[in-house]
Amino acid sequence: MFANKGGIAGAKANQLLYLNNVIYKLEEVYQPSEIIGTKSFRIGGEFNESNPTFDIYPNPANDYLTVDYKLAEQKGDISIVIIDVMGKPVYTEQLNSLENIVLINLKDIKPGTYICNLFNGSDCDFAEKFVINK
Repeated sequence: MFANKGGIAGAKANQLLYLNNVIYKLEEVYQPSEIIGTKSFRIGGEFNESNPTFDIYPNPANDYLTVDYKLAEQKGDISIVIIDVMGKPVYTEQLNSLENIVLINLKDIKPGTYICNLFNGSDCDFAEKFVINK
């Protein structure tokens, strides 16, 4: 499957299938013949594809939140922790790779304002505010 080759669309499609309890797929929807481009960021005015990145979308979110991250090194356990405005954790997920696209089902989280944190060991490497509308 193309998601195994790093395709963003494929990873999102696989996550949606997984969240909807689809156990198998009958056929591939799309098989790219070449990589069209890569996601790169400029941090501190210097171009470097190995710089850590963190992006959440859509914002505001309704049913799902996508967390797209890339870390340069692992300092310990990697996890996503979503907290409400009072600082109470409402969602936690342990991760097992330095780079991934994670789709979070928001059906059990009430509408409101939250902060999505990405922890790398004991350090909170990234934090971004987002809103859930239902």
